[in-house]
Amino acid sequence: MLGITSINLDWANQQYTVFSKLPTLLQSKIPADLEATLVPLTQDKALRENLGNRLQKESEEFGVMNGKAGQAILSLAKSFIREKTS
Repeated sequence: MLGITSINLDWANQQYTVFSKLPTLLQSKIPADLEATLVPLTQDKALRENLGNRLQKESEEFGVMNGKAGQAILSLAKSFIREKTS
């Protein structure tokens, strides 16, 4: 949760609960309800920022998320390869 307003699309009713239990995370259970959820976000910058800030605070229990997970994994893999070839 990077402080970016998000919508959890659970159209297949998977009930993925790790992040979907965050109170501020918007939910779309069927395609028909997406528009009503999405339109206010596209029209109200203050709403997006408020929701994003709240999501970031709520997700702190999961740890810091900086969007660099892929880079961290690649760096770790490279360090293992260096150890094996040294």
